Amino acid sequence: EVEGRETEGRTLVPGLSLVLGAMASRLQRGEKPPAIAQKGGISEPTLDDFASEVEKEMRSHPGSCALLAGVRQNNPTLAMLALQAGDLVSHTDSQGKTALHIATEGGNSQLGVWLLSRGADPFLADGKGKDCLDWVAEHMGVRAAQEKLAGAGPNTKHAADLVALAEHLGISQDSGLMYVAEAALNAQVPYDWAEHCDSNGAVFFYNKRTGQSSWEHPMDPFFKLLARKARQGSSGESKA
Repeated sequence: EVEGRETEGRTLVPGLSLVLGAMASRLQRGEKPPAIAQKGGISEPTLDDFASEVEKEMRSHPGSCALLAGVRQNNPTLAMLALQAGDLVSHTDSQGKTALHIATEGGNSQLGVWLLSRGADPFLADGKGKDCLDWVAEHMGVRAAQEKLAGAGPNTKHAADLVALAEHLGISQDSGLMYVAEAALNAQVPYDWAEHCDSNGAVFFYNKRTGQSSWEHPMDPFFKLLARKARQGSSGESKA
């Protein structure tokens, strides 16, 4: 039996350091997370159902795509279908804007988080040189985490859960990047994911739309990217 529960943030997971340790062991063994049977009998929409919306986007923004149409029109179903059909999350319109630019400039935080979970790169700049790092700093908890750990030094003793998560993200305690782990500690799951646990109490994550299961939190790849870019001394380091 598999039981699901929504999560407000990773800090609600008891004994996170133990959870991450168990996850690492399962990954090393090649153990796959449980599959959840999807309910049948429900007619799911297809990309063809949104042909008029995509056509409108292409008329208004030549060179655009279905993904950008879904984001610009605040239609997450269309955006999800577009990615499943092969649209690239890095596709840009005539102004050099990606889906992440459009979502963040439109104030759609949920779509922004979802796009980050699907590999959107906040370091990419549009045609005017604007990236999405300020939005990431504000809405992904990075700025708050930096402020919280502003006085921390290389010898600061951090909580075990934070240290464990930092190690999972490839962050050392003396790297000056513990704020990335702090932000990741409170990361919410995107709206197409839910946290579950199996009959043994093992925590995993399930994508309600694709049926994919994963031991890893769906936002972890984004925070790994953030840490890697910061280590490389990218131009966005001071922003995020």
